[in-house]
Amino acid sequence: MRLALVLITLILLCGCGAEPEPAAPAADATAADPPDSSIATAESERIEARRSDEYELRIEAAEIDPAHQPLLRAVSLYSAQVRDEFLGQVEAAKAEGFEFDLPWQLELKLSRVVNGERVVAVQASGFVFQGGAHGLPLEASFVYLVDRKQMMAIDDWFADDAVWEAISARAVSLLQSQLAPMAGEHDGDSEENLEAQSRDWLLEGAGPDPQNFHLYLPQLGQDQKIEALQISFAPYQVAPYAAGSPEVSIGADLLIDHLKPEFRDYYTD
Repeated sequence: MRLALVLITLILLCGCGAEPEPAAPAADATAADPPDSSIATAESERIEARRSDEYELRIEAAEIDPAHQPLLRAVSLYSAQVRDEFLGQVEAAKAEGFEFDLPWQLELKLSRVVNGERVVAVQASGFVFQGGAHGLPLEASFVYLVDRKQMMAIDDWFADDAVWEAISARAVSLLQSQLAPMAGEHDGDSEENLEAQSRDWLLEGAGPDPQNFHLYLPQLGQDQKIEALQISFAPYQVAPYAAGSPEVSIGADLLIDHLKPEFRDYYTD
């Protein structure tokens, strides 16, 4: 069940102007710069908002340099797929006579979180709510090499499969420390069984498979080179929903020997 939910998750996130005083000279009344309407317009143009009795939708696009066309296409395609799938589900539910006690919701925000000279990255986060206790998270990441005009999935960096064992071992160790406080929060089972279940869950979700690490973002140093990869795990992937989206940082020292030769210059030695 948790893998299905992970897959759903994966396939499937003014200034304030004071009024001029009447007695102020005309020169003073114009001293303050007016709000930049071009910025406000640009921000509003990046937001798609829809509302009906059946659903509420809000998608905020990232601010991306138009020169980065491969990145723009990838992010736009993802956003359109999420939106169209959600609206299709709404229409299917209406056709079946479903009664919307609460409007279904889609919230998705795309943010440029890395803006380096050679590496740019966009993060998508949000949720889809279709009833129940909570919504289904939406998470995605997009990494782009400016000079190569190339999108980079995490496995595009590496020359050998041995890197996945190395990443997995480091990630499992870090996650065990992060998630340890949650181990005693469940009732109705022995401590030994809970520890075994939690470890199996963790080893499955953070095992040596590149798909387990596809949600990643580069972390740049002052020299604009990658110091580490920040890897996120979707809810239910390595732990219960209450754990959220755990993150680990995998340093370049662990990765450098596994990189393809053409990408070594992007990383800190």
